[in-house]
Amino acid sequence: MLYCREAGRGERVGACSPAAYQRGIRPGMPRAEAAVLAPVSAASSPLHFVGYDPHPDRLALQALARACGKFSPLVGLNDTEPPDGLQLDLTGVPPLLGGEAALLEQVAAFFRQSGYRVRLAIADTCAAASAVARWGAPSTIVPPGDLSQLATLPVAALDLENRVRQQLRHLGIEQIGQLQRFSRASLGARFGRQLLMRLDRLSGALVQTLVACRAPPVWQVDQAFEHPLTDRGLIEVVLGELAVRLSRQVSSSGRGVLQLEVRLFCQGGQVREMRVVFFQPSVEPSHWVALARLQFERLDFPEGVQRIELAAGVTAARERRQGQLFADSSPGEASELAQLIERLSNRVGRERVVRAELVADAQVERAYRCLPLAGFPAGESAAAAAPCRWGPLCRPLKLYRPQGVEVLGVAGDGPPAAFFLAGRRQRIARSFGPERIETGWWRGPSCRRDYYRVETVAGQRFWLFRRLQDQRWFLQGEFT
Repeated sequence: MLYCREAGRGERVGACSPAAYQRGIRPGMPRAEAAVLAPVSAASSPLHFVGYDPHPDRLALQALARACGKFSPLVGLNDTEPPDGLQLDLTGVPPLLGGEAALLEQVAAFFRQSGYRVRLAIADTCAAASAVARWGAPSTIVPPGDLSQLATLPVAALDLENRVRQQLRHLGIEQIGQLQRFSRASLGARFGRQLLMRLDRLSGALVQTLVACRAPPVWQVDQAFEHPLTDRGLIEVVLGELAVRLSRQVSSSGRGVLQLEVRLFCQGGQVREMRVVFFQPSVEPSHWVALARLQFERLDFPEGVQRIELAAGVTAARERRQGQLFADSSPGEASELAQLIERLSNRVGRERVVRAELVADAQVERAYRCLPLAGFPAGESAAAAAPCRWGPLCRPLKLYRPQGVEVLGVAGDGPPAAFFLAGRRQRIARSFGPERIETGWWRGPSCRRDYYRVETVAGQRFWLFRRLQDQRWFLQGEFT
């Protein structure tokens, strides 16, 4: 069983084998519940849980799609989320490769050599080919205009919502052909538009757009020398010329460089590399060279340089904004800030010029991470950040590292009546809580705390917690 961690829902089953399905395990089920349904006995083989991350799978599918370009000029991912298959447009291709049967065998052999087991089908539409490949006989070729093989497929091949599938199962409808007994009006009124759309995709009445997976463009320039260069001034001049050539390539696509990779190939096979990072997409060659010079000064060359290579490692679309008639700040301020960030990142290293980003973590002092300000597209890591579920009344704006405090008048498991802060006694007038926070066992020693929001008689509001392991009290925040 493959499981993944969903924000706010914990670990859930993402996919399971037929053996697990027979034991009642279903995708979307909590992992703890699936573990209860998967006992190991002498008559059954053990079921294994494997962590699943859909992002690497998508990248692997995209790489396979680009590799299948030798079979079709248009290859894309299917429209499920997350995608779990490839679709190839074979219009006019089979006669060039010996016919449909020969083409199917070539594709199957390619995947076998790559270490994959696949199910293939050729049909008039992408939806029909995907349905037959998953639910029909392996390596099937559906004759043009022949819908008889689609009629025998189960309704699960339509990839419908759970609610619709349950309704069809309740009515005893198990195959797609049984739906042909009903009129379109009755199907739409009873089961909704999704069922009609899926049927139209199978027959081709509704055209499905296939979005191609194309390899990202490679922007790279280089210069080789008949005689190795040893003069740093000449090397900088060549860097400037290469930067101009690379800038023309990148700017023509409407993009800018966020990471510039510089490689100096020296005699003896040694390579010196630099990575210049930018806060905003840039296409200014002089700016590139100025930032590269900050690192170039620290490089040593054991031998002369035989070749220089310049490449755009990371690019992003350049922003185009309409100018403001009445701006609060001058445009130069933002530009100066960007230049400061870029110079610091390239001088001391981008991993030392960072920003904080919230992450989903129960332990407050670990609910953030530091990311470099320069060198990657804005919003690239937004998917990893969890939305904040707590308002300003539940979480203090001013947070401290946990500070041990002495408390008075603790009644059982409740809050204290007073605590000492900087030697002064703080009497508590009101308190709210507790809010229990506990981390998982996989993080090592567990963190178990009861948090209280307290208000003193002087009107100050603090955030205290009791560590349940030893009943000690700590101050971690102040509401302002």
